[in-house]
Amino acid sequence: MRKKGAVSTLRRERAEDIYRAYLNLPGDGGPGSWRMADVCRRVVNMPSRRFWVSPRRAAEVVGRLLRGEGAGVMRGERLRMFEEIASRTAAMMGGCGGGGMPLLYAVERVVLEPAPCFYLSAESARKILIEQCRRARQRAAGRKMRREP
Repeated sequence: MRKKGAVSTLRRERAEDIYRAYLNLPGDGGPGSWRMADVCRRVVNMPSRRFWVSPRRAAEVVGRLLRGEGAGVMRGERLRMFEEIASRTAAMMGGCGGGGMPLLYAVERVVLEPAPCFYLSAESARKILIEQCRRARQRAAGRKMRREP
């Protein structure tokens, strides 16, 4: 679990990946096609370049899921993400026989594979996009100020 106030590299990379997906959204050009709620729903359902969880945390949760212990109070998109990682990990480990690779090694490989979506709520994506757009405007304003004599 992340400590309060800590900013992880994964969190920053995920925000950049979401912003990249936002910039690459195909536009319809029709009226109302760029409402923020619709944009966020479209972004979270776009493929992501990886699963945005650390291999250590994923191995902990996937191990519990594969042993049949369940994920505790986890629900929603996070649970869907861990279930997808668990199914891919089980397949990589050789199914029920267990003759494949060790759990941690399999999970490390799986979390680096492309994910079918971001496994976030549209509201979480909205907060991330607002922050990323603000940072992009600040960077652009900083470049303009440096160019002027």
